[in-house]
Amino acid sequence: MSIEQQFVCTLANPPELISSVTVSPDDFDNPRVGRIYDTVRGIIERGSTPDILMVADTLEFESESNWITDVSELFDQISVPSNLEAYESVIKRQKRERQYRGAADRFLADVKSGDPAAGSNVLHAVKQIESNAGTGIAHVSEYAQGIVQHISDVADGKVL
Repeated sequence: MSIEQQFVCTLANPPELISSVTVSPDDFDNPRVGRIYDTVRGIIERGSTPDILMVADTLEFESESNWITDVSELFDQISVPSNLEAYESVIKRQKRERQYRGAADRFLADVKSGDPAAGSNVLHAVKQIESNAGTGIAHVSEYAQGIVQHISDVADGKVL
């Protein structure tokens, strides 16, 4: 079971934990688990307690796809409410890591294609990622020298 699956299971039992959650469906690496989360969240916000059949039926109605296996895997797990905050933190960190990998891939593609804006594009991507994450970085220029040095080290084979 993944952290994302455990998070959804924990959120559904007890559902009153929804008020403390700031994760959105697009924070999930697995889009099916993100969709289940969104459905669970919607059911809870409408004042109901989600169960396997209610969640699966809602998803199947919306997508005309079979969801019972995915949903039952989540609800068959032991709920650990005391870990909800830690699960949420991991999900958000993993999303940032995916975003950084995407920015690095775009940067390398820009460099290979000879795009003169490659450096400014990657710095803009870093600023966007950090502003969305709420880390408090006001200006990427504060970190530009370190970023450029790291890119240089990667290009020289000093670091992976």
